[in-house]
Amino acid sequence: MAAAITAAALATRGRCLRLSSVAYAFEARNATPIRHSPGLLIAFDRRLCKSPGMCLRRATVTLLLAASALLCACADSEETVRQARIAPDESVTVEQALTRYPYFKAITWCAYDDAKGRHIVEAACDIDVAANCQGISGAALKLAQRDVARDYLLARFVVEGFPRKVRALEARHITQCASGTNLGMADPKYLRAVYNRERVRFFCLEGANCPGQHAETPPGQSGAEAPPEAPAQTPAGEPQSAP
Repeated sequence: MAAAITAAALATRGRCLRLSSVAYAFEARNATPIRHSPGLLIAFDRRLCKSPGMCLRRATVTLLLAASALLCACADSEETVRQARIAPDESVTVEQALTRYPYFKAITWCAYDDAKGRHIVEAACDIDVAANCQGISGAALKLAQRDVARDYLLARFVVEGFPRKVRALEARHITQCASGTNLGMADPKYLRAVYNRERVRFFCLEGANCPGQHAETPPGQSGAEAPPEAPAQTPAGEPQSAP
């Protein structure tokens, strides 16, 4: 758009550039009008310039202000989600529900607009596997976590409407394997378990499905017989258990 504004400013040679919030971002006699973005309601009721150079400078300032407005919108969406009160427990905010969950070690927030133009906010919550999986035998848990780089719950929310409302999109458990493979499982029960501060057994043994970087154990070491015992220590039905 900056290139189009520059071309329009040079083409008009003294004719003034006009910005309108109703129908066009700008209009010039020798340039094709560009439709105004509905999110940027910027209106100028007087002529902006007396020279092409001034037109270009003012247009640049306008673009910078527009970019700042978009950044503020993302930040505002994140804060809206943090302070929202949604099911299954509207007595606490989303941020309070995630922060008080005893089996999260850290929470990272991220806001963006998706391909459909929706305002999406994500909370990546790192799981304290040792605390969450106290009922699992130490040997089985160690084996399941051997090839895991990161275990976290990704809670996704959408901000929509006016006044702005928050809705939960999904809660997905993601296991990042040391090999680079990501394992994921979405279930609305995860978010309910977080609100109720319950343990989730599925968080414990999913790492056993990671492609093992340590599958080959050098002969002669005490751990050489560990791989054949893995199926017995990690029953097939156990990772699928629900909260």
